[in-house]
Amino acid sequence: MAIMILSLITSLITFAQSHLRTATGQGSADQQTRSRIFDLSDRQMKEAIAAGNGDLPSVTAFRSGQSLPVLESSMPVAQPAVNVNTPYYYVVMMSYQALSQGQRYTLRDAKKINQQFSSLGQLGFSVKTSGDNARFTDHISIKLKQGPAIMEPDSITGKDGTADPDGTGSGRYSKILIPYFNISRIDFSQPAELIYLDEEQNQSVIYEVDFAKIK
Repeated sequence: MAIMILSLITSLITFAQSHLRTATGQGSADQQTRSRIFDLSDRQMKEAIAAGNGDLPSVTAFRSGQSLPVLESSMPVAQPAVNVNTPYYYVVMMSYQALSQGQRYTLRDAKKINQQFSSLGQLGFSVKTSGDNARFTDHISIKLKQGPAIMEPDSITGKDGTADPDGTGSGRYSKILIPYFNISRIDFSQPAELIYLDEEQNQSVIYEVDFAKIK
């Protein structure tokens, strides 16, 4: 889990340095949900820090609870696990990482991450996926669908290069992909669908994105 957290943090900071954007509101309901997700209050940040100070089972349960549910799938093997990389999610994970290293994650640390997200203008999804060869991600595409609109990500961190063996001895490979979508194109008052497509295998998974349920 520590390696995954470091990967997410590095991706966020690198992307934020070169892709700063400002989102525009699309209505009061949209803006309220947008603010709840991206502009955390001190209470929310303290709550996230406390959640990360739990033991591994409790943090794993939090991650599972924030994973996107599958709506449809044509994949015969396990579907990729997907989490939304919100500020709250990052604070929980970083708080847990600090605790596991004998350190203390503070409200000041959380505010820095929250500010980075507010400046980023992007929403990232952490997609933990696997394939049968080291270049399987070359054939993967990820899109966000909301109503009739289908959005392409501005970038997908982790798609370049080769994947690593998954460590199970099965001969499969794994990698974390992080597609980033411009939040100015998203109406946070409405649900959306994240579409994962393996073009070589002609397999897809559709995930439900309910912004009202995401912390």
